[in-house]
Amino acid sequence: MATDVLRHMLNNPRFGIEGLTLPRGGYVKDQTFADDTALYIQVLRPNMERTQRVLDLFCKATGAKVKWTKSARI
Repeated sequence: MATDVLRHMLNNPRFGIEGLTLPRGGYVKDQTFADDTALYIQVLRPNMERTQRVLDLFCKATGAKVKWTKSARI
């Protein structure tokens, strides 16, 4: 259930997080499976800062933690 809250936060226009447009159309921002979440976002400083604020807020509210050693910028 907690991942549903995170997904809602990521897709809330108030936060303004920009995902990726796929080559054949469509749009992706996140994928969740069990307790793993992958984010696919525009690598622009303002977008990264907005995403960080959402993650910080979510982690503070839920006690979740981002495992930065498993995170990468591709």
